[in-house]
Amino acid sequence: MKKGKLPNIMPVSMNCKREKIISTLRKFLQQDRIWAGKLATETCERFTLHLAIFREPYLSFIMEGKKKVETRFAKRRCPPFEGVADGDVLLLKKAGGEIVGICEVEKVWFCHLDPNSLEFIKNRFGHLICPVDGSFWVDRESKSVATLMLIKNVVQVEGLRIEKRDRRGWVTIQSDRQKVLL
Repeated sequence: MKKGKLPNIMPVSMNCKREKIISTLRKFLQQDRIWAGKLATETCERFTLHLAIFREPYLSFIMEGKKKVETRFAKRRCPPFEGVADGDVLLLKKAGGEIVGICEVEKVWFCHLDPNSLEFIKNRFGHLICPVDGSFWVDRESKSVATLMLIKNVVQVEGLRIEKRDRRGWVTIQSDRQKVLL
């Protein structure tokens, strides 16, 4: 995992624009070849920006490079289900805290769950999902959809805050022509 520091950055308000967030990240990740290219002005419209909220220990697992597949299970269709794509960028935010990292979605899968598909996910991706205990899979038995994202290019960032006051665990940040959905 690489580290980029965002010193003395003002908190980004809920009414900010996607481009302001990307511009801020661009300044402080300009020394990172991969992120400088991804966030370049001419390429930044090719991806959607998402704010993903995490509880521990899953956030630490991602930042350490141990967790390679991020999952979101739900009882009904809601973001990120069918709303995230290969190449999208995730801002990694600690629940109740700051953004601590950024990563890219390498590959995404959407699943309608039944006992067979859940068992397949467990067997195929379980070690990359890093469940902390056996209750992880039991808790997912009541869900009906799942989004699985293979992630890459995880970089630690510091000093970037997006104030969010609701309980959503996933927010898609729209372009300048649209309101930020926070």
